[in-house]
Amino acid sequence: MTTETIRHLVILSHPVQGSFNHQIADTYCDTVREVGQEVVLRDLYAQRFDPVLEYVGQVPELRSLDDFLEVRRCDVLTFVYPIWFGLPPAMIKGYVDRVLGAGFQPTKEQLRADSPFLKGKRMLSITTSARPRRGWPSRASSSRCARDSTSIWRRSSASPAPSGCISIRWCRR
Repeated sequence: MTTETIRHLVILSHPVQGSFNHQIADTYCDTVREVGQEVVLRDLYAQRFDPVLEYVGQVPELRSLDDFLEVRRCDVLTFVYPIWFGLPPAMIKGYVDRVLGAGFQPTKEQLRADSPFLKGKRMLSITTSARPRRGWPSRASSSRCARDSTSIWRRSSASPAPSGCISIRWCRR
């Protein structure tokens, strides 16, 4: 009896090498390898990913084809990014639009949930945020932002299997 190795695709979006988000992504990848699974890390800033969506018809843009194929091959899709000003970075939204939404026409919005592209995949979103001890945003607001940020991919692509969201918040002094 053979079992296929679980494949993870980690999408990292933070402009500073060595940041807390990079450390989280590296630790995630190391842990996946330690348990005998495969992992591919896509650092959007390091690969100079262009988040601008350009209309090229009904097929994925050639520039995002490698990413599109990696998503097709993975079993677990994990995003690691900060929450800035209550939202994910534009780089993440651009990735979702250009890669996860590749080949879909806006007029077929309702058909996306039945698309085999993400069907059966698991999705995990790991977000970080910081806030001053006093002032905006409140803890409730930070939690809502982290929870709501995962809805970006839900509105923009087919629905993967049940997923999770890990939100890491800390207060600055």
